[in-house]
Amino acid sequence: MEIRLLEALRLVVHFLEREGIPFVVVGGLANAVWGEPRATRDIDLKVFIGERTAREFAALVASEFRLITHTPPLPPLIVSAEVMEGVTADFLIAVPGYEDEILARARRIPFADMELPVCSPEDLIIQKVIADRTKDWADVEGILMEQQERLDQDYIRGWLTQFAEVLERPDWLERYEALVRRIQR
Repeated sequence: MEIRLLEALRLVVHFLEREGIPFVVVGGLANAVWGEPRATRDIDLKVFIGERTAREFAALVASEFRLITHTPPLPPLIVSAEVMEGVTADFLIAVPGYEDEILARARRIPFADMELPVCSPEDLIIQKVIADRTKDWADVEGILMEQQERLDQDYIRGWLTQFAEVLERPDWLERYEALVRRIQR
């Protein structure tokens, strides 16, 4: 892992722990744990802000780091900040329900000189399918190849079925099943 990214991760973890905000590592850093590592230049964290509003959380982040304004704007549940020059952190505000499962199922994994909660490989697959970008599908394939029989496929399929139905994206489940079949050959 790049030294600057690791230094920035330490700063973010210290900030969240000091403020008593539970978090889970997601995105490219979690992918490096469960799948095929790829270059990543940012830190993605699912944060559980409790009774705070998204605006209050953003103000708290702004008291520590420089907020980044995106054009077009990011959804209100994503707070993006420059932690140090050239390294950003995306704080993805958790919504009660499924995302409580992400926190409950997270696994503590050694990361350099830290031990951090990293989302489970199953939850990472679910999030990446929903993100539905080319790089996310490549990550899903890498996780499937690396984890294979260790994955709880019933859990993955259960949530993907619900999300596919609610978001009217049956193609997600079809594409996921095709990947599973291809890798199992």
